[in-house]
Amino acid sequence: MDHRETARILVAGSGPAGLIAALGFAEAGFPVTLVGPEAGGPDGRTTALMNPALK
Repeated sequence: MDHRETARILVAGSGPAGLIAALGFAEAGFPVTLVGPEAGGPDGRTTALMNPALK
């Protein structure tokens, strides 16, 4: 049996690492659920990329 038929992937965190992990699993054919807060308002700082991460 193919693992992609039985595995269920949950990625907790919608920051850069979570998004990349979810995309990688989805590209490999796994069903993925991504859980995390939506990105907030405009923020010009580079570290603002980390705002969606779970706290």
